[in-house]
Amino acid sequence: GDVHPRNVLIGNQHSIKILDFGSARILERQPRIEKGRSGVSFFLEPEFAAAVHRGGRAPLTTAKGEQYALAALIYFLLIGRHYVDFIVEKSAMLRQIAEDQMISFSRQGFETLPAVEPVLRKALSKKPEDRFSSVEDFASAWDHAGAASRGI
Repeated sequence: GDVHPRNVLIGNQHSIKILDFGSARILERQPRIEKGRSGVSFFLEPEFAAAVHRGGRAPLTTAKGEQYALAALIYFLLIGRHYVDFIVEKSAMLRQIAEDQMISFSRQGFETLPAVEPVLRKALSKKPEDRFSSVEDFASAWDHAGAASRGI
């Protein structure tokens, strides 16, 4: 529920460390006390954004929501820009997260790694059921796309 660049460190030999589990929960368990969600807006999932935009209660984190956040983070790290040209006004940004589709790599001026783009597009699907069935499936597709892009 708090995926964003400041919570990831990349070290030597491309090691990755994830930081700040302050708002984490085990997805299979219902929390004893429902605490508010944290996170950075650019990396929130559409189902969260839509609920908050309508004035409803923010949903709990889900594996499909975390998949979306990971895809938003990967897009940002890969391209150097967000997957949508965000308007930084809260209501407009929430609507964009809920509705606007991922900007194509070519529109961002990024022409390499063509096999990776459809993987991110699927993980950034607005409907959770259109995303990969699990983060593991997302990771597997990512690995295959990377290998295909390298000609392996």
